[in-house]
Amino acid sequence: LRMLSAVYVLQYGVYMSTFGAATFARMTHSMAANFTGSDDSTATWADNQPVKQHKVLHWVIIPQYDEDVEVVIMTLNSIAQGPSASSSIGVVLAMEERDPKSAQKVELLKDRFDKHFLAILGTYHPPNLPNDPPGKASNLAWAFAELEQHIAREGQDVARVVLTVADADTEFHRNYFDILAQLYLQCDEEQRALRIWQSGVLHLKNYHRQPCVVATGSVFIAMNELAGLSDPNAMRCPYSTYSLSMQLAQHVGGWDPCWIAEDWHMGLKCFFMTKGKSSVQPIMLPTLNYTPEENSWFGTVLARWTQAKRHALGFSDLS
Repeated sequence: LRMLSAVYVLQYGVYMSTFGAATFARMTHSMAANFTGSDDSTATWADNQPVKQHKVLHWVIIPQYDEDVEVVIMTLNSIAQGPSASSSIGVVLAMEERDPKSAQKVELLKDRFDKHFLAILGTYHPPNLPNDPPGKASNLAWAFAELEQHIAREGQDVARVVLTVADADTEFHRNYFDILAQLYLQCDEEQRALRIWQSGVLHLKNYHRQPCVVATGSVFIAMNELAGLSDPNAMRCPYSTYSLSMQLAQHVGGWDPCWIAEDWHMGLKCFFMTKGKSSVQPIMLPTLNYTPEENSWFGTVLARWTQAKRHALGFSDLS
């Protein structure tokens, strides 16, 4: 048993080192990309290759409940960094109606970021709906339905719309949405309706404050996430923060409210409802968020343990 454990740890270490290094090299190139230009003309990568831009309309859905508004501001600041944010990115602040401060937060964020985005919508998920337990999945399902109606009213071309699901503490790289747009445009029309895109989600925003036990886990999770992006045989599932075409989301009927792991469930739902044709493709950029944190060492460890149990319950989707 000891020998088997040693072999497993060795091969896993080699796996993470090999594919993780490959991802890091590819991320370095993507992070150095320089997008300039406006309207439908051209942009410029770091290697000076012209690329088309602004032909994709992004909607970022941010489900949240009782979140510190300063945390959400950091998320919106990261989205607004991109050169195309004001002309091609809309934001959905998916609030819970049971949060008494939700409307006030939406108005505050609209006032602060109104000029930075194409549009900002506030949705309010009502409590006590049948078969609709409180959580990210139910909030997201409600926000998607509201966004669908808004897109129809505005006459926006669904074939141009890409959705991104983010957590309230997500921090995007400035190139995320421009590179996502290029990946979308590189696909033919059939492929676009079958794609989910996943960046490397790293729980490292508060790494310097994490207890050693939690920090060690965060590092190994980050290495595993990075390795999976470059492994051509990896079985990828959307995780935490991910993007997909509006066409695919509509084809599968949006998000289901009754699942703990809304990301994994959506990935499996897309896979089965497209008869195995959908796939998760990598975006070679880092996306940062927080690991749960409390005021004490033990409290932070317990909070991370609670989160890990919730993630583990996501495997119920496979039953």
